[in-house]
Amino acid sequence: MALVYVYRTDTPGDFLKVLADQEMMAEYLLVCCHGDDDPRGIVFGEFATSIDTIMLDGGNLPPDVIAARINLPDRIVVNTGCGCGQEPMAEAFLKGGLKAYIGAVDALEGSSAIMFAISFFYTLFTSGCSPKDAWRKAASFDEETALFAYYDSMGVCHRVE
Repeated sequence: MALVYVYRTDTPGDFLKVLADQEMMAEYLLVCCHGDDDPRGIVFGEFATSIDTIMLDGGNLPPDVIAARINLPDRIVVNTGCGCGQEPMAEAFLKGGLKAYIGAVDALEGSSAIMFAISFFYTLFTSGCSPKDAWRKAASFDEETALFAYYDSMGVCHRVE
């Protein structure tokens, strides 16, 4: 059984608050978003002028802003955004003390991100295996899910072969 919390992060500030709130965070955080390779970051887009977007760069939340705010020791983050498994984003998330960070190193179909996430959590919760083993199984499904990289707490990137 899993207990799921859903955080509505309508603004970049809301998202950063979630990343800094270790008290309310479960062991796993699934970030469902769009990613952008140039500039690298999580896509937030445009907002009304009344919303604070000073932390965005061209509508994207860059890794350096995440690195400065994240505080999620001993958690595991799975990020479904395209390109959010590239090293700068992984390093930013790992600054928060994570056990592991998982993300796609390139653009992928949205259905593949969903398939990866479902397979990862299903395997993790039903087999009793380690998060790394659950990642390996989920990333081995096809060429698209193989785009998901696993970064351990030391920042070492693992890929399926």
